[in-house]
Amino acid sequence: MAATLDGLKSFAGIDPNVADTTLQLCMDAAICWLIAAGVKPKTGNAGYDLAVYRLATHYYDTRGNQEVARDDVPPTVMSLMHQLRSEPEAMSE
Repeated sequence: MAATLDGLKSFAGIDPNVADTTLQLCMDAAICWLIAAGVKPKTGNAGYDLAVYRLATHYYDTRGNQEVARDDVPPTVMSLMHQLRSEPEAMSE
């Protein structure tokens, strides 16, 4: 399994008929953030998919809201990022 737009919609409880452009942007940004944090993209890794979905949902939920600290990464994503960075290569393939 790999993180997908349909998977993100399901995870976030978003109507499948919602336009994909903003959601795709949020998911791409989440993947880029993980790469910059030292996590290589992974397929078949539930922890990686969860980190992507959780961060993408955070970006989506806080879009356009100046009152929310949207640059604060959710603690669950930070925890997953640390786990994924320290995971042996054999487990991530």
